[in-house]
Amino acid sequence: MTRLRPRTARQIAEYPATPVVYRRPVLRVLFALFYGGTAALLVWMLVAPDQPSDRPTSEDWWQAPVLLLMFGSAYLYGSSHLVVDTTHARIYNPLRRVAIPLAHVTDVAPGSNLRVATGYATFSAWGAEAANVQVAADSYGTQSDLIALILSAARTAGNAADPRARYRFSPPDPFFWIVGCVYVAIALYEVLAL
Repeated sequence: MTRLRPRTARQIAEYPATPVVYRRPVLRVLFALFYGGTAALLVWMLVAPDQPSDRPTSEDWWQAPVLLLMFGSAYLYGSSHLVVDTTHARIYNPLRRVAIPLAHVTDVAPGSNLRVATGYATFSAWGAEAANVQVAADSYGTQSDLIALILSAARTAGNAADPRARYRFSPPDPFFWIVGCVYVAIALYEVLAL
């Protein structure tokens, strides 16, 4: 084993009894705080600014959409993850997902993102990225353990007759939609009411 996080190490040790879910909880929470916290700050500035001069004007309407795009995309990126169960490697990237039958997997390669190759396509798992330092040092830590897990699971997986994997649209979680609606409402309020 290489430098595994304890939670990931436990899941890999318990596989195949339980699926291995690789996600980045700290990064997701950090981006969620920026995404939701900035929306709350904008609402507070509209409702109860410290001074009347701090209140946004109609010329400030563009700030909410820009912050939605910036922090919303960061939150979606932080929410991406990888799941390996007994039949599939499931990749959840921002706005799209793919369920790759393990019997179709021909190779898994490390890099800035983990890449799962089949005989017909290569799929990139954004949720299992390597830091720039790891890429430069050619030492991928947890990615190496995920590669070993997927390749060993692919050797024992059955049914190569499963349909080919392909990306499908994956809607964001409710938190993303609720906070996104707040940003849009703020922009509309600044345009129409101020």
